[in-house]
Order: sequence, then structure tokens, then C-alpha cells
Amino acid sequence: RKDCDDLVQNADSAEVQLWREFYNAGLVHLTSLQEFSNELASAQDSETVAYYTKTIDAKADTCMAYMNLALKIDSTDYRPYFAIGSILEGQKKYEAAIQWFQKGLDHTDDSSSMLLSVAYNYVNLDKYCEGIPYFEHYFRLNPTDLPNANNLTICYIRCEKYDEAVATYRKMLAVDSTHPDALLG
Repeated sequence: RKDCDDLVQNADSAEVQLWREFYNAGLVHLTSLQEFSNELASAQDSETVAYYTKTIDAKADTCMAYMNLALKIDSTDYRPYFAIGSILEGQKKYEAAIQWFQKGLDHTDDSSSMLLSVAYNYVNLDKYCEGIPYFEHYFRLNPTDLPNANNLTICYIRCEKYDEAVATYRKMLAVDSTHPDALLG
């Protein structure tokens, strides 16, 4: 392990080392934030809830600070955008989460998870029509993901785009002729 660390330290520029340190420190806080969120979900008494809530807020702020530092060094890596968007989504700050996910979309080769994140945040805001382009793009990239295709049809129906919903159901049936949501649609 030490040899590997020495190699990385000697091979990387100071900029890359700092980016990695900030990003990894942010990940540590993100991981503990998720662990504390799980603990909060099972907390029973008000003191415990207050403790976990305060700790989660502090860890979220710290994680976002580290991710922002990583972005100051290299704004072309999508991962800090995704981390910040995920934290904001967890805090139910859906508009802000959408903005961060959209920024990250410009910097990723595999946009599937970001597209779904944006789409679902619009759904959380009851802005189904705004989520449609993201579900559509995702479905073009992942035509066999029928549960998310079904969510696209729900958005179409909510936006009174019935022909598009029927067309999507047909595409779903082409993938799986027994899919219950497509058969019922």
C-alpha cells in the first residue's frame, strides 16, 4: 500500500493531488452522512432525532464544501456535481439538486444516472412535463429499462400527451410482451 501511495504522490501533479484529497474527503463525509441518515430513520426519541439532524446538516455542509473545492480545481469532472446534487436531493431541495445534476450532465460520458436524477427531481416537484425530456433521453439510452419507461408514460399522461404514452407502451411491449404496466396502459 505504501509503495502505491508513494507512486501516486510522485506521479500526480499538486493540482491532481489536491483534487483527489478534496473529493475523497467529501466522499468520507457523504458516506457518513448516508449512515447517519439511516440511523435517523430508526431514531425514536426527540434527543436522538435532534442529534442526528444536526450532525447530518453539518456533514452535508462539509461534504459540499469539499466538493466545491474539488470543482475549483477541476470543473470538468462530473462526480462532485453528482455528489452535491445528491445531497440537495436528500435535503428535499429539488430545484437546487436539478441545477447541480444539469451542470454535471455536461461533463459525463454516461449520463444515465444524472438524467434519472433530474427527471425524478422534477417529479418530486410535481413538474412532470419538465421531467419528460430527461426520461425520454434516458429511455433512448436504456430501451430495456421498463420501470423507468413506465414512469415516462406516467409523465406523459400527467401532461395529457396520450399519444406519446401509448407509443411508449408499445415500445415497452416490443421489449417484453407480457409487461403488466404496458398491457394495462
